[in-house]
Amino acid sequence: MPLTNPSLKNFLEPVPLVPHTAKLAALRSIFRSCNCDRVAVVNEQLQPLGLVYLRSLMPLADRSREWEQRLSEITPATLAPLSSVSADQSVSEFWQYLQTGEINTKTANPQKNKILLPDSTSLGPAGSIEGPLALTNSDGQFLGLLDSLSLLKFVAVNTSSIVRERATDYSLT
Repeated sequence: MPLTNPSLKNFLEPVPLVPHTAKLAALRSIFRSCNCDRVAVVNEQLQPLGLVYLRSLMPLADRSREWEQRLSEITPATLAPLSSVSADQSVSEFWQYLQTGEINTKTANPQKNKILLPDSTSLGPAGSIEGPLALTNSDGQFLGLLDSLSLLKFVAVNTSSIVRERATDYSLT
């Protein structure tokens, strides 16, 4: 893969994760030890279910018995939605999706991109994505979050290369 069109995997931001069956006390321990503001919640297959932000747990700080609850028992408002995108997707494929809401099926590899598009529940108009994006492997397992600032910096420097590559993908030759 050319340096001008890396996969989204190159823009991965590591985030601690916890199974949805864990107790809130385990989540509190992660927040204390990892110096982070959010933790990804995953199911048994390690597929992302959402994010828990430290600020959403602040109301529980003085209620000791609440910490024995499992994550699956807490209010849904505590779990922020999370869209999933294949980490193997190239920057230009992702850029195309953001522009048009579609993936060029001539260049997209369906085997490689089993979970190619974000979950439709968090989509805005025409391919816009609201909220953080989870990067997943081909089995849909959580790898980390998309570091959108690093991706934006890359696109700002390489926009002409990405646009040129997209034009080549659509040529009739």
